Amino acid sequence: MNPLISIIVPIYNVEKYVQQCIESILNQTYKQIEVILIDDGSLDSSGVICEEYAFLDSRVKVIHKENGGLSSARNVGLDNAKGKFIGFVDSDDWIDSRMYESMLHLALTHQADVVQCGYTLINEQGKITREIHFGDRRLESRAEVEKAYYKTNEFSSVVWNKLYKADLFEELRFKVGKNNEDVFILTDAILRIQRMVNTPKCYYHYLQRKESIMGTSFTEKKFDRLEAGEYLLQQCLLHSPQYENWARMEVCKICIFLYIDLMHSKDQINPEYKAKLVSNFNLHYRELKGSSELKQAKLFDKILIHSFSLNKAFTQYSYDFYRLVRG
Repeated sequence: MNPLISIIVPIYNVEKYVQQCIESILNQTYKQIEVILIDDGSLDSSGVICEEYAFLDSRVKVIHKENGGLSSARNVGLDNAKGKFIGFVDSDDWIDSRMYESMLHLALTHQADVVQCGYTLINEQGKITREIHFGDRRLESRAEVEKAYYKTNEFSSVVWNKLYKADLFEELRFKVGKNNEDVFILTDAILRIQRMVNTPKCYYHYLQRKESIMGTSFTEKKFDRLEAGEYLLQQCLLHSPQYENWARMEVCKICIFLYIDLMHSKDQINPEYKAKLVSNFNLHYRELKGSSELKQAKLFDKILIHSFSLNKAFTQYSYDFYRLVRG
């Protein structure tokens, strides 16, 4: 059995990176793939590069569209995918040649709806700054999947390090116009996943192209991250209330990271933004304070949350130092 895998790649102004990305997909040891390149209105030569690969390899399909953002491009890919399995790759990243063969083998062997691999974080100098592993685990029920998502962090809230059965997306699409779109769709997807497999192999390589946190602008769009966290909490309360406080911890951490981001903004700090983040943090911290879940949390998370409740400036400087040391 050699089922078709549809690999969806949204592309926008990435002429510097897209060749490495596409070639890493075409060089997969598993050959039964279709590569759907969604040119989301690129203004550089990205679209031309895509067409060149389509000319050379019949497995490549290029769709040009007006710019609509990452979610819009991925949705177009889903609408056109013909595979029994779906994968997502971002256009400035690249993957190991064995990624899809290995993950498909696990999916078929264990009849899994989703297979997840580890990934590396790589800076623009080509240095691996961190490896993320998820262990060698089989999650045999929806209850185990929910626990992995909300509590144990064995299910990451990014779509690109996974292989999915295509039917998971029959009624699911990415939320257009929002950042952190992965959180929205995966929070809905866990209600449909009955079996999942994790492999510790780091098959996916994620390029960190973010500007330094120092001197960036803080726009209202950044609150999409908080909205995604609140959506995760809302769905948790509806479907998995036993993990309520774990979800609240995630919202608290989002408020902290956005607050630190805001304080580093190159623009004048908007007091309404600051007040909103502090208010949201306080709302959830009141529920968390003294809870058994917060006591069980990772040491870093406990220190981060408790220190922010006491001294926000100290938390900011401490976290900046931690980032500097970690690299």
